[in-house]
Amino acid sequence: MRSLISFALLSGAQAHTLFTTLLINDVSQGDGTCVRQSADISHSVSPVIDYRSSDIVCGVGGTKAVAYTCPAPAGAKLTFEYRMSPNTPGSGFIDSSHKGPCAVYAKQLSADTDSGEGDGWFKIWSEGYDQDEDLWCTEKLIKDDGFFSIDIPSALPAGNYLFRPEVVAMHNVTPEVEPQFYVGCAQVFVESDITGTLEVADEYRVSIPGYIQPGDGGVTYNIYNDDEYANPKLPYPELGPKAWVPEVSTLTTLSVSSSNEVTTQSEGSVPATCLLKNANWCGVEVAAYTDQEGCWNAVTDCWAQNEVCWNEAPPSGGSNCEVWETKCQDLDDQCSAGNFQGPPKFTLVSADAKAPAVVAAAMNAAHGEAPAATTGEASAAVTSYVADKPETTSSTAAVTTSQAAKSEPTTINAGPSTTFVTVYASSASTPSHSANAGESSSSAKPVPTGERGGRRHGKHRYQCGSSAAKK
Repeated sequence: MRSLISFALLSGAQAHTLFTTLLINDVSQGDGTCVRQSADISHSVSPVIDYRSSDIVCGVGGTKAVAYTCPAPAGAKLTFEYRMSPNTPGSGFIDSSHKGPCAVYAKQLSADTDSGEGDGWFKIWSEGYDQDEDLWCTEKLIKDDGFFSIDIPSALPAGNYLFRPEVVAMHNVTPEVEPQFYVGCAQVFVESDITGTLEVADEYRVSIPGYIQPGDGGVTYNIYNDDEYANPKLPYPELGPKAWVPEVSTLTTLSVSSSNEVTTQSEGSVPATCLLKNANWCGVEVAAYTDQEGCWNAVTDCWAQNEVCWNEAPPSGGSNCEVWETKCQDLDDQCSAGNFQGPPKFTLVSADAKAPAVVAAAMNAAHGEAPAATTGEASAAVTSYVADKPETTSSTAAVTTSQAAKSEPTTINAGPSTTFVTVYASSASTPSHSANAGESSSSAKPVPTGERGGRRHGKHRYQCGSSAAKK
């Protein structure tokens, strides 16, 4: 579990920033879900300085894949949210003194577990200094509170990709000091009727690390130099390659399905059995039980899952680990009351941050890519645990905004698993029990070892994890 000190340290370097959250067609996939973040909580917002190291690929520790990959339709709009305090939505993007360019790179992977390091990257979009508006890209993103979007090139073939947002701060650049890079990666499966291996032309294909060399104009540019800070400023020399928009007609390695059959994601998505997720952790239902021992075993299992949730919580926080604790405490209370049939009905409401009412438009929409269709207003994610259909298996399904805004239990039909959801529904094996239904607490059998262990563990979770520590 992340301690209070660990998460408090996230607010220590308020000038810096971290890519925390992916939105697809204006719908948040959940804080940290499908996003590679540093496991080092206390230094998560620290920039990458050595662009020759593997840290420049997806940030510190970012060559290690996360558990989930989010599906996105061809041409979809991807939005990357950066935060100064990773576990605090709305904490701002970056200090205004940190001026510089931004870009988004992509790479087709052979598997979702690929590190991403090496050749095959290409740039989708970039922006440096806008001489007409006298604004750096970072200054524009500050106005959008750290959200910036691109449209996935519609000609990308189906498959696993890394999408890599890059923010560069040039404020400290001197002949002896290099820029600060704030990079991260989102694991995305592009679903398309186009298949094949994407072959990027040599003039656009780069290796990361390797796409930047010492002495490049984009690395040495000094924004406060008398000449370069004159009015108008000298044009900023672009970092890395030029942006590239692939076209099916010019790529012989790609083919389009004659029947418009779309290749969809078959593995790596959030499981249908997931009741609640925190970043790339998933909580699943405890086993059904009909006696005292089974009840306390379920309590122990629930708290054990919670332990994993906190241990795996990334810099974007563990708010849903705290939500999961409410389920474990309810199980604990039910067993204490002698209700030994379950698991009981319980509602889990996700604490993931809402997407903004208006999400930033795609930055590359004017670069040859048509804007992708959106799903309407974004809303709070709601997780509902439903226990009134014993025969129904866990499932996920897309729901309307009005459904997602409700916090009461919601029953939905089983359907194919998808990441574009706001409600997860799961069926338990039995309805809830009250203290006077069946066995009463006064007639409970002697407490087995499993009960005591489970209850101590449950209380320990609350003692170690105040709400302040878990945000």
